[in-house]
Amino acid sequence: MTTTTRDERDAKVREAHDILAAGVKNLLGSEQWMQWMDFAASMSRHHRYSFNNMMLIWIQRPTATHCASYTQWGKDKRQVMKGERGLSIFAPIIIKTTPEERARNPHLGATKLVGFKVVKTFDISQTDGPDVPTPPAAPKEKDGDAPRWLFDQMVQIASDNGFTV
Repeated sequence: MTTTTRDERDAKVREAHDILAAGVKNLLGSEQWMQWMDFAASMSRHHRYSFNNMMLIWIQRPTATHCASYTQWGKDKRQVMKGERGLSIFAPIIIKTTPEERARNPHLGATKLVGFKVVKTFDISQTDGPDVPTPPAAPKEKDGDAPRWLFDQMVQIASDNGFTV
């Protein structure tokens, strides 16, 4: 196994961050926004990814529907197909805190986040194997109208961010 230096890891993180920033900028078009919403709805039925990681996946493979690590696909009895390239996402780097650190800062837990690294995930379309159980569908809409104030608040948030409802 090869060891990645801190500089190499930082360079990969910067590269992924630049990809993410460009992708968010491209969302300003309404067609792109609708494509993103369709993608996010599809991805949300499986593994929970952060907004940043979902954006990174979508930018690299807009048709993705169900992503997981190489190891997780193996546990699901699926194999990543030969020649497939993983999709880069951010993973937290978490270390244990020392008793001395916790004594100095009582809000500190047993672990702390010290940074991020880039890891790979694969879409189900990049794998072969038995079907994976489909998670239950999202809850159906509630009957009746939502409170008017909720709609008004959502419209305000959209307009504050340059969108028109």
